[in-house]
Amino acid sequence: MSEYPTYFDTQVVGAGPGGLGVAIGAEHEGVLPDLLGEGLLFIDSGKHFGLGKLPEYAIRSNSAWSDLYEAIDPEGEYKSVIEWARSEKNQSSLVPLESVGGLLHQLGELTQMQLELTENSGFMPVTHIESTVIGHDGSFTTYDTWGEPVARSRTIVFSTGSGEELHPINTPYKDKTILSHDVLTGNEDVMDQLRQGAACGKIIVEGGSHSSYSAADKLRSELPGLEEGQIVVVQKRPSALFYPSIDAAQVGGYTFDPVGDVCPDTQRVHRYGGIRGDAKDLYLAVSDGSERRVAQQIVPNLKAAQPLLEDAAVIVQALGYQVNEIPIYTRDGQRIGPVRIKGRVEVTDNSQIRSGIGSRRIIPGAYGLGLGYGVLPNARIGGEPNTGGRPVDSVNMFHGPVGRNIAQQLVSSRRG
Repeated sequence: MSEYPTYFDTQVVGAGPGGLGVAIGAEHEGVLPDLLGEGLLFIDSGKHFGLGKLPEYAIRSNSAWSDLYEAIDPEGEYKSVIEWARSEKNQSSLVPLESVGGLLHQLGELTQMQLELTENSGFMPVTHIESTVIGHDGSFTTYDTWGEPVARSRTIVFSTGSGEELHPINTPYKDKTILSHDVLTGNEDVMDQLRQGAACGKIIVEGGSHSSYSAADKLRSELPGLEEGQIVVVQKRPSALFYPSIDAAQVGGYTFDPVGDVCPDTQRVHRYGGIRGDAKDLYLAVSDGSERRVAQQIVPNLKAAQPLLEDAAVIVQALGYQVNEIPIYTRDGQRIGPVRIKGRVEVTDNSQIRSGIGSRRIIPGAYGLGLGYGVLPNARIGGEPNTGGRPVDSVNMFHGPVGRNIAQQLVSSRRG
């Protein structure tokens, strides 16, 4: 389409891996033609549909190649991409995220083509959305950085992703603190700083997450001459580990709660909350003593780790990501959402954005999808009961049950 109408039925803010879930989920449920016909607009700050920031990371995926597209209908509109994916890789292998970017790029191209072939729909790249205003009729108008209106719609899906912010505990050490994103993307200036730091003393990696052990794994492979215990992963508790089955966990000698740590649908141990892949391999190697360059230290809280931070040559912060939230206002300028809690936007089990912490009130017609908008495990999407409040943050869930559910709601809400 050459000109964008001012009104759409749905606008999706963010056309990365999460935003793709709206189209892929709708296609699976057979409602994509409905969404396209009524008017579906995707808006993104980048140039390309579907990619997001995943291809920037110089590490391998934490899931098997086949897991990345298992939620997509192999006989639907994306059939050609699935056929390519099935022939391209060892299906059980962990692949570089650059390769995942190739998969997402093809999915994005097909989606963009469908949008452009529909008169009412489209893709608006290189557009940064700064705020959203709800009109008297309940519609949503998005505004760009310059305060200009971009589009108006009956419903809206936010899929704006997440980023890292310096944690207050690291403010006194900001000159020697590096965010895990900069390590995992292989930023050369950052790697030079780390090499210089390794020549002077210990490197502290904060957090027991997948990101922290992925960062430690990259450090041990990139920094020559590391001494025993020179990389220290500081965490508040032992990390939860993913296992594909109860039997696999038992064979591995892993201690777990057979009720609280096991997904009742798949029988996978720590299906959503466990670290996987290369990060898990490093964790196990450190735990059994076969990798001595990396050490673990359990602390009750970050404040207790301050002596370590004070003495560190370099600190790598891997304490989670903060959602890139877009404020929602009423016409009179009152902010009504979204609500951030523990770095993410609070949503219901149906991905509806809440207007207050702990409130049962929602913002009608507003949904969140992707990193930073994670739904907590529930009966519909499965998952282990003991996630500690960790949301579902995986591409195959965004493209699968979470995206499908949002797509169904977008259609059913119009039908009344």
